[in-house]
Amino acid sequence: MVAAVSGCGCGWGCWGVGCRGCSVFDPGRSGVRVFIPLCLEEGWIDEQRGLLGRVRTAWPGEVLESSPGVWEWRR
Repeated sequence: MVAAVSGCGCGWGCWGVGCRGCSVFDPGRSGVRVFIPLCLEEGWIDEQRGLLGRVRTAWPGEVLESSPGVWEWRR
């Protein structure tokens, strides 16, 4: 059992300001569901979006959006 501590209140012992997570579910095979908490510092997501914008500006022909919100290097 994990006790909740101060921070975002996620119950995972997160000390970050905001806690988001990634949930993975395998219904077809094992039926296992896993939640991985991602406790990020305030402003981290905006900083990463800014860095992505700089990459796209510097190399517009090399970075493509393969699906909405998913970016990859052109091969």
